[in-house]
Amino acid sequence: MNTVKAGSEKYGVTVVADDLTGAADTGIRFAPVVDDMWLSPSTASSGFEETSVEGIAVFTDSRRLDAAQARRAVREGFEVAGRLNGGNGGLVYKKIDSTLRGQIGAEVSELLELTGKRVALVAPTSVEQGRTVHHGLLRMHGVPVAETELGRDPITPMRTSNIVDIVAGPEKLAVRLLDIPTLSRGREALFSLFESWLSEPCVVACEAVDREHLEILAELATRPECLPAGSAGLAGAIVELLTSRREGAKNAASPGAPAEPFTGRTLWLCGTASAVTREQAAVLAAGTKIPTFTLSEGETRDREALSRWLREPLRLMAPSDAEVLIRVGDGRMSSAAILTAIQAIARKFADELRVENFFLSGGDTAHALLSGLESYPLRLEEELLPGLIRSRNPRTRQNFFTKAGAFGEKDTLLRLHRYLSGK
Repeated sequence: MNTVKAGSEKYGVTVVADDLTGAADTGIRFAPVVDDMWLSPSTASSGFEETSVEGIAVFTDSRRLDAAQARRAVREGFEVAGRLNGGNGGLVYKKIDSTLRGQIGAEVSELLELTGKRVALVAPTSVEQGRTVHHGLLRMHGVPVAETELGRDPITPMRTSNIVDIVAGPEKLAVRLLDIPTLSRGREALFSLFESWLSEPCVVACEAVDREHLEILAELATRPECLPAGSAGLAGAIVELLTSRREGAKNAASPGAPAEPFTGRTLWLCGTASAVTREQAAVLAAGTKIPTFTLSEGETRDREALSRWLREPLRLMAPSDAEVLIRVGDGRMSSAAILTAIQAIARKFADELRVENFFLSGGDTAHALLSGLESYPLRLEEELLPGLIRSRNPRTRQNFFTKAGAFGEKDTLLRLHRYLSGK
């Protein structure tokens, strides 16, 4: 485990997310307003023994839980974050999935109660990723989310695109809608409406289709009575507002080519069932000479079979600058089998080779490997492409590049490969 040392007397940020990639891509947004931003599961607090951190993104791994379990996970995650930052939480941000998967209403309302805030603003809009809310419907690139591949997700299918119904969830919470016409009435009218909400705790689902809408929501979200709950899009708007108010804040810079190419072995590990990532992996394989392997369920039935299958990838990874792409799952493999295989791969590679760079697609994939390597906590370093984050283990100096399964363009991994190569 790493041990983190950071001052506790400065402005603090606490992000509570339901999965790893969401915690990473939102946590990195707050890097300009804290000295360091750290990433940890809510179960790995021992890595921060007797220290206090200024910025922490904790993930609860709760997306597949029922409402009661999700509430309990949020309580535990928030308690862990409070211990890690010494009670100096400063801004608390509830990261939610930009496609509203998981127990959104239950988790937001639980955190609203824990923080003592009065209004939770729920805004999943992420302009860069084509997630918008208009006429009450959550859309991906203009298509209602229930009509996309997420409506056919085998584990957490989206049954409706109506944001109020999604946020209300199985508990049928009372949820208000802040629509675009109301959002556009002007600052004075909007703040007057906000004041009318303060009589009792409430959850407000927000429409937004562009950066201007997010900037307006950020003004409400930074009021002391408000709990912001959104994707990385709202987080970015809040940080821009905070940095404009605060002297000495760091500027968030878009990364160019690294000063020197990343060196050492690189393992590209794609364990998500997303069709987006499968296409990205195929483009990477076609555009490079990286040896590519697909691990199917047959090779994971017992440890001996997996060890035999891994011999060739391990052999090819022997040179100090080698890289290998492993795709786990052939479209028919269960999620449980995929995660078991990834943890076995992590242990095998840790026993036989030192790998300096890991690309991990999908939050479950990343968490399984990082847990297997005992690599938490990680320091969040930079966002290389939208939703693609580099984190680092300061103790081992290993780099971890993470991406949500359904994020990115078809050449995202190929572009990352060029970046790592200094091209």
